[in-house]
Amino acid sequence: MQSQEGPVKRAFEASSPSHYLLTPRELASRFGLSPHETWLVLFRSELRTHLRRGHQVVDVRTFVAAWLDAATAPPNRKGGHR
Repeated sequence: MQSQEGPVKRAFEASSPSHYLLTPRELASRFGLSPHETWLVLFRSELRTHLRRGHQVVDVRTFVAAWLDAATAPPNRKGGHR
């Protein structure tokens, strides 16, 4: 996997799972990442964004469950997530 501060990080920084600049498949193929490495890059980006906004993570399992739920939720009528 490339350096955490390299092009993968810059290409994938985003505010929410639905607003990524690259899809997970594009990220994996462009940078030669395994599915596991791709998931770790996604998770790291989401966790950093969450913490930068001043939120705390008490339980990583709860954070991951909420993140996956938001990533797979259909958009609401206003165009965002629920």
